[in-house]
Amino acid sequence: MTKKVAAKAVTKTVSKAVTKTVSSKSASKVVPRTESKVKAKTSSRKSPELDDDEDDDDSLHGGHHHEPAPISLKAQQSSGPVLPDDLADVAAQQAAALEPEVPSSPRRKSVLEVAEEDDDFDAEPPMPTADNIDGLLDRLRKVAQFGGDALEELPRLIEQLEQIDDPAVMPRLLGLLEDNDPYGIYWNVLYVLEKFDDAYLRALLDGVEALYARAPQWTYTCVIRILNTRGDEDDCTAAFERMVQASPSRALVVQILRELANDADTDAEQKANIARTITAVGGAAESSPRPSE
Repeated sequence: MTKKVAAKAVTKTVSKAVTKTVSSKSASKVVPRTESKVKAKTSSRKSPELDDDEDDDDSLHGGHHHEPAPISLKAQQSSGPVLPDDLADVAAQQAAALEPEVPSSPRRKSVLEVAEEDDDFDAEPPMPTADNIDGLLDRLRKVAQFGGDALEELPRLIEQLEQIDDPAVMPRLLGLLEDNDPYGIYWNVLYVLEKFDDAYLRALLDGVEALYARAPQWTYTCVIRILNTRGDEDDCTAAFERMVQASPSRALVVQILRELANDADTDAEQKANIARTITAVGGAAESSPRPSE
């Protein structure tokens, strides 16, 4: 074998070794930091040269030269999980994850919201009857007396009140009326009473003495609203006058009618209407003014 052929063989072998060394350096960039010292030693090794006789003999005799795999690749295959560059960052993240969140202060709930969260709260209130009306009336009385936050419950109470269809509860509804009604809540009670028509007239006459003693202003209101229906489609004055004539409270009703006629807020037409009713029930009117034209 000539020297030129041997030189070419050496050149090819050296080039192959240099290529493998460069690739091992490139691979060392992606391996974990813990292996950097091993790679540094590996990369500092010189490329194998074919000066010794063993290598020359292998090349000359057609043998294969077995080069070891780069240390960096072996380390990559056997290495464990990649460690972070800064363990302090991991510690900070873990501390933040373990830190409890501070809850924001809860919004104050309304009376109605608290009631809706109650297991006993019904979206559709039950139909009030003579047996379960007392609780509703007590709550209405408290709302009328105290107002304030209790007024938030009023729409629901009125909804229950308007569902009453049992005439037997009318005496207790009349017993709820009081002249001290700053929020006008008891008007809703009167509207429920009036929907019973003739049954309401009888209940009013039966309870007029107690009502007049406790709430005279509501007594005047009940009577004048009956007389104001004269001539209307729902005129109930004739039925009222018949019932008054047969009622043990006839004398008290006549007294109430006269007090209404002398009230400064009663207009001339109402006074004439009152005088007509007094005459119809057997009383003597003090005067009989003509209705204003």
